[in-house]
Amino acid sequence: MKFILLFLAVAAATATTLSADSVTVFRCCDRGETLDPSDIHGLCAVLPATEPLDFSPAIYDVYSNQFLAPNSTPPPYWNMVKARPQCQPAMFLPASPKDSSPLYVSFLNGSLWVQDWPKTLIDPGLFCLDRGGALVCQPKKPNMTKKCCGPSAVYSEVKTACEFYDKHDTEDLPIDLTSGFPRCDEETFFMTGRINESHWPVGDSWSSGGTLRTVDGLLLQPHEYCLEHVLEEPEPRSWTVFTCAPPHDREHVTKNYRDDIRFTLYPLGLLLSVFFLAVTLVASCMLPSTYHVLHWKCQVNHVGCLLVGDLFLAFVQLSGDSLRGGSLCVFTAIVMHFVFLAAFFWLNTMCFNIWWTFRDLRPANLDKGQEACRLRLYQLYAWGVPLVIATLAAVLDRIPPDQYISLIRPKFGEHRCWFYGK
Repeated sequence: MKFILLFLAVAAATATTLSADSVTVFRCCDRGETLDPSDIHGLCAVLPATEPLDFSPAIYDVYSNQFLAPNSTPPPYWNMVKARPQCQPAMFLPASPKDSSPLYVSFLNGSLWVQDWPKTLIDPGLFCLDRGGALVCQPKKPNMTKKCCGPSAVYSEVKTACEFYDKHDTEDLPIDLTSGFPRCDEETFFMTGRINESHWPVGDSWSSGGTLRTVDGLLLQPHEYCLEHVLEEPEPRSWTVFTCAPPHDREHVTKNYRDDIRFTLYPLGLLLSVFFLAVTLVASCMLPSTYHVLHWKCQVNHVGCLLVGDLFLAFVQLSGDSLRGGSLCVFTAIVMHFVFLAAFFWLNTMCFNIWWTFRDLRPANLDKGQEACRLRLYQLYAWGVPLVIATLAAVLDRIPPDQYISLIRPKFGEHRCWFYGK
């Protein structure tokens, strides 16, 4: 972080000298709105009621070598107006989490530094800022292409991760490479081809700014892909192109999701299961002679867990994308995680109880005290263990990912009301 700030100070010192002249800085959305971080096209969303209406960007002062105080008023010569840069398409940069390296930094003179283009300062009018991120016109320079794993590393298909490897150089590409993967909606990358086999620079040269043309005639902008060698390929290794799912593929998947009859049958089948599970519970409760039977008590807990789990799952299926991302979605995922685990553990106790009862083919006579003691042990096991697992998952899910990168997080509610961790 200190290195980045030092570089910012040097970069800004070479920019336009500060003066009392008015500087017009664009704000992407109206007051009370913000850029939606989940939408790469820069749509505005209404702010939650708990968020303040006024917005002040993080501004770096090169003279004091520090950021202005959070939520402080912009300099008096800043004229913030609701407008967007006149370029298509503008690149969306989401706001960085607290205590993490920023993707972009604004300066007192109104210019913007972007991590992807460290040698370039973006002039006012070529970007807009907001609480949720920034929309930036990409500079027309040939040094925007990314090497996915950065210097001294290549991608391993076996480990599905970058691996240290210092035997490669980039002399076979006539460009300066930056580092990083493309920012994808689903955080999933695809190896879509190779340079000079299925992907070619526009005009057969890299002077166009890094835009690639695919064998299908599609154009890939520099922020939509990165290049890397794959470790498992034989020498000499060619450059593999990593991209997000193409927009037309994402639209095709969305259309299939809406039209596929399976996504109508799933919730109906789940609700049918809920009905018969409820009938099973009611029928069992109408037989007083079974109340004292230990197996019946285990079965009631098992059926009850399945009923609640299927009910929540049907609710998620019927809600579609409208439920995704909110606190209700996270709560639903945690509840389903717990009740389905509990259903499995109660089924486990039922199996154990059957084995214990018939293990020696002799009738087992238990007094009420022994039966109550065994039921308490079953409850401790079948409720306690799922509670520990579900609580641990919920705690891990709340840990900021930038603090403990190696931890496996369930990512409840991020892209669906269930797990999304990898």
